[in-house]
Amino acid sequence: MLTRKTIYLGGLKTDIVKLNDLLNYLENLFSDKSKLKPLSIISANLQHIGIYSFDGKYPENFDVTNPKVDELVLIDGKPLQVKASKILGEQVEKLSGSDLLPKILDIVLKNKHTIL
Repeated sequence: MLTRKTIYLGGLKTDIVKLNDLLNYLENLFSDKSKLKPLSIISANLQHIGIYSFDGKYPENFDVTNPKVDELVLIDGKPLQVKASKILGEQVEKLSGSDLLPKILDIVLKNKHTIL
């Protein structure tokens, strides 16, 4: 089970997690094939909020409510990190997709899974 807090930034539901917790969660998830279901990891930054209009005007642009997919929307940008830290009153980690991808690929390959 992944310990996460959920907040909304610019209308986007965002998951606040720690890097080590996320990597442990992924390791456990991929090691038990009986519990595995599709996982979508989204790295959100300020530009994404601007492009996809997460203020509710254009919800069809980016729907992250698929019950068949476990979804994580992670903070990938300093402005969102700062705002989330202010909202929660604690330091929040920025989990950039470019930093996470090699680590995720290592876990996936180690457990002989595929990614799309």
